[in-house]
Amino acid sequence: AWTALFGAGLGGSTYPAPQAVYAADPDSTKDGSEPSRRPYETVLDLAARVGLDRPNTSFAKGQEAALVDALLPLAGTVLVAWEHKAIISDILPRLPVSNADQLPAHWSGKRFDVVLRLDRAAGATEFEFQELYPCLMPGDSTKPLKNDPKDD
Repeated sequence: AWTALFGAGLGGSTYPAPQAVYAADPDSTKDGSEPSRRPYETVLDLAARVGLDRPNTSFAKGQEAALVDALLPLAGTVLVAWEHKAIISDILPRLPVSNADQLPAHWSGKRFDVVLRLDRAAGATEFEFQELYPCLMPGDSTKPLKNDPKDD
């Protein structure tokens, strides 16, 4: 469903096809946790659909600071698939966001139906944040992440 949304143009300008796709290394971590293949597998077909050999897996969970450093100079649409908790705790706080008060502070491990979109105008230093709910599958929610109960 994500491949069709981002890779086939079904999402229009709200979900543009990415020029780069990143996923956490599916085979290792740098933070002592177990590796997860989910982020990589989520975007594997999408990367192929948009003409990439595979997602960029140069960074493992635990290397979020280095990932953000690599992402910040990029232009165009970049899609990142990562573990929910690390997005909240280790990626979003490192990004310059003009409306940071709207960033979620928690992402339920039961939610796989949300896109966090960050746009930066040409020449701008800060991103503007939006939380999107594409509702691709039955049961997907339109409820903001901040309204989800804690499930840790």
